[in-house]
Amino acid sequence: MDGMLEAFRQVAQGLSYEAPKIPIVSNLTGGVVSADEITTPDFWVRHVREAVRFLDGVRTLEERNVTKFVELGPDGVLTAMAQDCLTRDDATLVSALRSGRPELQSLATAVAGAHVHGVSPDWAAVFAGTDTARTDLPLYPFQRDTYWLDTGYWAGDMVSAGLGAADHPLLGAAVALADSDGFLYTGRLALDTHPWLADHAVAGSVLLPGTAFVELAIRAGDQVGCDLLEELTLEAPLVLPEVGGVQLQLSVGGPDGSGRRALTVYSRFEDAAADEPWLRHASGALVEGASEPSFDLEVWPPAGATPLALDGLYEGMAGLGLAYGPVFQGLTSAWRLGDEVYAELELPEEARAEADAFGLHPALLDSALHAVGLGGLIEGEGARLPFAWAGVSLHAVGASVLRVRLSAAGADAVSLAVADGAGRAVLSVDSLVLRPVSVEQIQGARGGRQESLFRLDWPEVSAQGPAGRWALLGSDAFDLASTGQRFDTYADLDALARAVESGATLPDDVVVGLPLNLAAPHATAASQARPAPQDRGPGAEPGTHQARPAFEDTPEGRPGSWGSPQAAGRGGTGESSSSVDTVHRATAQALELVQAWLADERFADARLVLLTSGAVAAGTDEPVADLTHAAVWGLVRSAESENPGRFVLVDVDGAADSLRAVPDALASGEPQVAVRDGVLRAPRLARARCWSPGRCPSTTRAARTPVCSRSPRSPRPPGRSGPPAMRCPPPTGSPPP
Repeated sequence: MDGMLEAFRQVAQGLSYEAPKIPIVSNLTGGVVSADEITTPDFWVRHVREAVRFLDGVRTLEERNVTKFVELGPDGVLTAMAQDCLTRDDATLVSALRSGRPELQSLATAVAGAHVHGVSPDWAAVFAGTDTARTDLPLYPFQRDTYWLDTGYWAGDMVSAGLGAADHPLLGAAVALADSDGFLYTGRLALDTHPWLADHAVAGSVLLPGTAFVELAIRAGDQVGCDLLEELTLEAPLVLPEVGGVQLQLSVGGPDGSGRRALTVYSRFEDAAADEPWLRHASGALVEGASEPSFDLEVWPPAGATPLALDGLYEGMAGLGLAYGPVFQGLTSAWRLGDEVYAELELPEEARAEADAFGLHPALLDSALHAVGLGGLIEGEGARLPFAWAGVSLHAVGASVLRVRLSAAGADAVSLAVADGAGRAVLSVDSLVLRPVSVEQIQGARGGRQESLFRLDWPEVSAQGPAGRWALLGSDAFDLASTGQRFDTYADLDALARAVESGATLPDDVVVGLPLNLAAPHATAASQARPAPQDRGPGAEPGTHQARPAFEDTPEGRPGSWGSPQAAGRGGTGESSSSVDTVHRATAQALELVQAWLADERFADARLVLLTSGAVAAGTDEPVADLTHAAVWGLVRSAESENPGRFVLVDVDGAADSLRAVPDALASGEPQVAVRDGVLRAPRLARARCWSPGRCPSTTRAARTPVCSRSPRSPRPPGRSGPPAMRCPPPTGSPPP
């Protein structure tokens, strides 16, 4: 800021100042500033240059018992900073505006936030010019009774869409596939349609519980006549957004020779682009032949069972980041008998009305898993999530009160026998494998869904018309003249500028050739021996003006065409101490060329074209042969982004058709073009897709319902096999649990 202080002082001295009417805490002094000090030009000059004492200013306000802070600015940056500066916890901080949000909404939110914390705005001023009227509120407390008609989960008119109704709260439509004996279910999950899901939050994210996937699989099995969920592996958490929802697809394949049907569950955000891939969350298999339940839980609690304390259970879970709301706090009592844990559960009153709509309400089954850690069924500390279910059978529907017996079923696994409040069988689970989960995994899953990955693609493009007039700067290193194309040649920018001043027409495009051998410290003898156009004798090409290499070699670092040490001669860069030096010298040349081009107004209506070979990969299986000029591409891309329409990058391969297509590349209107076998290609962003559908490497392979337990991770129990292993690229970080 030093360079502007004197000019700023002159402006400040020309202003008139008035003493402030309210006390001001200055960022210059960190304290309350006096009227004599703040009304001097020198104060404001110092304000520009000296340190910002923001912390001292906030602490000064705090010492004066200021507890309400309102940030007047374009975002909430200072609000966040002030929170870190305060030592008290009862302060209220609001930001008047938020970046990326509507101004009126942000301001209204700030006013409301201040009001509920004791700041009374001038409501007459707030609502001036509107038709609002003041309404007296009743003097008795709100009774909080609602009288909305309960229409259930409205999915719309499926028949008119050629679909069938799924008749399930988590699904909207169902359709039999015409080309197979499979079935497809679709639905929409969101907090506005399924508010009870908000009670299942893990690490700050709302997740669809793992028990909901079991519920979905059982519903699909009912449709196709399969009464046993043989296995279900949960591969990735399904994170529900705060606003909007996700589209859900549940696919059931046709039966194989043994009647076994494959099952998969996918989702993606409802506002996703049409080409965004679906994320697979679960896969498994449905079969026929569920056995009759063999357990009996009529005697309750079992004779000889020891009660287990539940005090602080859900508070402890909240401390681990497992924030369960009332619907998911269904565990009411627990006992231990030998190596088994018995638990009693019930849905809260507000959720019981919809229990009949489910086979078994996911929140109720989820609550049963919270008892796993009470009896030491799984060793080790920390939260765990369901990973693999096996042998799941539903025997009765609509229960709102449960009795559950949990038993160890191998390393990291339990079995469940579930009955209703009278002891009648409801559900049996042969094995449920649980795996540890961390905050980083859940947050990674959330980020992965919110930020789509992209890759660089090079689709074909075409010329938008005939090529304009173009000229070559320096030597014809690519032998463009041999293709029969006609162009003028100029030695350097100075020569081009003199020709324009003499009356020559400015070309539409000025091409500079940077072939691969100019970038290599040791070019081949054949490449070095190839004559430049001016060595072939007079008449080699039209309009030649003493052509020489645009990037030329000069002894002892003598300035070349544009006043800086040049890197390369006709045959190569000369002896370079390292490839790094070669890159530095080439980019220095390119930088000076770019700067000279932009500085000369005579070239304002023309484009500078850098022609390379092998400096960019236009396909995943294509190497970058010219690493030196790949760096030049990066530099010129930056210059083009700051000066649109002034630069073009063209990269050719060794095919003769590609050299003949250079004029078409100039006529394509693209700032970057790769010519391969005469075909023009331009870079485009495309969504990255996993080559193995639904099985991208991930650190979030576990699914939803966490339980507190005490055991290290161990392999899947013998005899429990999941879906066939699929080959995936190895992850770069730590392996998932």
